[in-house]
Amino acid sequence: MRYLAGTPQVRNWVSTNHHFLASYVGFIGLFQGMNPNCRAALQHVEFEADTWVNAFNVTLQVAKSCRQFAECYGISARDLFFAMRDTMRRLHYAARLMAEENSSPIIRSGQMHGYLPQTITNPVNSGGDMTDAPQLVFEMHVLPTLWGSQYEIVKYDVASCPISFHHPLHWFMAELFQHVQHLTDKRARDFGFASVRDMVFSTFDTRLDRALEASAAAEGSSALPLYAASAADIAAAQPELLRILDYPVRVCVVMAQIRAGLWVRNGYVIRLQSHHYREVSLRENTYDQDVVMIQFFLSIWPDTDHILMTLVDRFGLYDWFSGRPHASRIYEPFHIQYMVEEFLNLLIVIVSERHVATGKNALDLARREIVHGCLSPISYSELSKKVPERLAENTEFDNLLQKMADYRGPTGIMDFGQYELKDEFLDEVDPYFIHYARNQREEVEEVLRERLAKRKRKNGNMSDTPEYVPPKLEEIRFGPFQRIGMVL
Repeated sequence: MRYLAGTPQVRNWVSTNHHFLASYVGFIGLFQGMNPNCRAALQHVEFEADTWVNAFNVTLQVAKSCRQFAECYGISARDLFFAMRDTMRRLHYAARLMAEENSSPIIRSGQMHGYLPQTITNPVNSGGDMTDAPQLVFEMHVLPTLWGSQYEIVKYDVASCPISFHHPLHWFMAELFQHVQHLTDKRARDFGFASVRDMVFSTFDTRLDRALEASAAAEGSSALPLYAASAADIAAAQPELLRILDYPVRVCVVMAQIRAGLWVRNGYVIRLQSHHYREVSLRENTYDQDVVMIQFFLSIWPDTDHILMTLVDRFGLYDWFSGRPHASRIYEPFHIQYMVEEFLNLLIVIVSERHVATGKNALDLARREIVHGCLSPISYSELSKKVPERLAENTEFDNLLQKMADYRGPTGIMDFGQYELKDEFLDEVDPYFIHYARNQREEVEEVLRERLAKRKRKNGNMSDTPEYVPPKLEEIRFGPFQRIGMVL
């Protein structure tokens, strides 16, 4: 599929035949929310099942296919808008089914009616008996802010309800968002929408799809009537879009809770799942896409504080930010400190991670991986393990490496040659790089300060003042992500 999707003729054929899209989203929807986990709060997991291995093996291939299939929609803005709206509706349908949240009740009901064999037990990875698990229903609740506003957001507790790492429909949707060259208000107006926001908030009005189809013949016509979502339309769509967004937010929260030690009773298996989700072979198509989803909704939402309140609530930090640090019924004091740090780090990543927002190509991404992988001396084989396969196989990767890093040959028979980033590229290093873990970030900050100080002394500056290295923010010149910084 990788080679087929790389052919322009195949891409055009796939993007213009909408039945391919319906078949594909139906296929990946089969894996949406599979293998959910539920936190063991009272007792340790007695037996650690290995079903998660099969789930991640499937995800490895499905996630790659999401990128390859989404690349077909970079040719035409009209086909991209169709794909976005259809996928959004499929996401809405999957969210309304609540299969991830209610795996145990669904299995139990199927067994009672004879649809499923009695041998299927405990579909949720949990530390307790799920046979009597209640069926969850979708709820919203209203949270007030310190400045007098109120926001209605999804009500869900990550620490007590089922959570899955596997959301291929969201990953595919996020891949579609990366065609930023088409996601401009000007292009939206060419097809009958006042803006990209209006196109997204009108997703559930299928009548506009027919108008979108008809607009193909009138593309670029100034006489084309424009649809602008009213305040009532936006208010009606917000709960459904928040429901869709909640799933990638939950994944970010559960990984933070796992690192904070809140899921320790689930055993080593849950830590392995969190680790593999951000591993080099998966992260570009999974975790990175979760961040892109949050960025996109933050950028198009009328009031970014609405999304920010969703993040605060899902992290379980509403009381802490409201001046009640000891009111949490889930977190111990040492959990609170860690979760606040994780929340702030995620917020920094959301605002500063702009490789999608600025429309970078594969060569730019390879350059970025070299910058952040070669800060300390590293062998070629070790660097290759830290770089996604599709970037390491880029024909220009080795040329970039030779240009940006100094090579030090081996000094002995058992030694290895090593590459180290040249001083002129130190200013491109971002200590808040999305793929740095917490420990790596601290190490990078220390190494970067030492190298910057060494460079200053080499240039004749003998000042001992330590360098402060802020997150790097690239200017976003076009596309839907231009308002990403408004959350701050």
